[in-house]
Amino acid sequence: MKIALNATIIEDKPRGLGIYAINVLTRLLPQIENPVVFTAHPENLKSSVSHIKRVNGWVRPASGKLNRKFAAALRFFWTQIVLPLTTLGGRIDIYYSPTQHGLIWLPKGSSQVVTVHDLLPLQYPSLRRHQQLYYKVFLPLVLKKSAAIITVSESTKRDLIQFYDYPAERIHVIYNGYDQDTFKPSDNTVSDGKYFLVVNAHHPYKNAQAVLDAYKNLADSLEHELIIMAPEPDSRYVRELKSSASLHGLEKRVHFKCYVDSKELVELYRGATALVYPSLYEGFGLPPLEAMACGCPVIVSSTSSLPEVCGSAAYSVNPHDTAAISGAMFKVATDKALRARLREDGLLRAKLFSWDKTAEGIYEVITRVYGESKR
Repeated sequence: MKIALNATIIEDKPRGLGIYAINVLTRLLPQIENPVVFTAHPENLKSSVSHIKRVNGWVRPASGKLNRKFAAALRFFWTQIVLPLTTLGGRIDIYYSPTQHGLIWLPKGSSQVVTVHDLLPLQYPSLRRHQQLYYKVFLPLVLKKSAAIITVSESTKRDLIQFYDYPAERIHVIYNGYDQDTFKPSDNTVSDGKYFLVVNAHHPYKNAQAVLDAYKNLADSLEHELIIMAPEPDSRYVRELKSSASLHGLEKRVHFKCYVDSKELVELYRGATALVYPSLYEGFGLPPLEAMACGCPVIVSSTSSLPEVCGSAAYSVNPHDTAAISGAMFKVATDKALRARLREDGLLRAKLFSWDKTAEGIYEVITRVYGESKR
């Protein structure tokens, strides 16, 4: 079985889809006899496989709004034209993409498996207008050409059925994992830091403004500060958050951080009173899982995929109810027994997820598709 794997989503400082691709492919490659991997950053795969093909760096994700759109267009061109016509030929059995960037044309005799993480551009059309064409025109063609689709939650599976009427029996839900060697509790006695933590506050659907509004209601009754991690500190949304904090006189108590490495992120999780993550929409929701694995109490929304990830190990709230978010933050901050229970339950919950399980599930789907194609 010869498999081609598209890892062009991996960048020099991976996040989101890049982290997924690295962790899945690193574990898949040793199981595959004849893999061919395409990436601009082979060093991030931590693999000794000799079949890694370095591609030009212009196909990787880029920073900056304009550059990011341009890089996405180039990656689409490379995936749909350069890859199948000049690189793949007819020499593969399976093409696997760890993102929704599948092929609309496959070499004869080849099958395709694609992971679709979410349908955010369809849920929030005004947010990612540049992706509308792909999700409305090209992704349906990718789905049609795919023997199986992998999703990271039942929530995304329902979205695929709703928006594309894709056959449920060809959708396989395989949950994400997390880096268990990195995200783990401290060996020292737990010490409650006097701050709430918000991560990935780069788009309105992440609902950081609701957390800021909820925090404003608590500012006089708690001494806690608020740390907001914003990967794109110069984005319009983050500027609006900073303006809102200033307007409410909270600029000395609300702190913004941009990209941090995993070591610093772990320390932030470990020290936080709670991760507050009332996101309106998630395909999976990795930060709450990472936080729970670090022993951090978690407050999440009761919508989308987050109930699947967190179960009863998190404090769930209506993300549209600012008063409910305030109440949850106050309760967790002032109830020591509740924090202890959330920590204990979160640590147990996190043990249910691992990248090894994720890769194992994907490999089973790939081998099943291969077997069916040879009948």
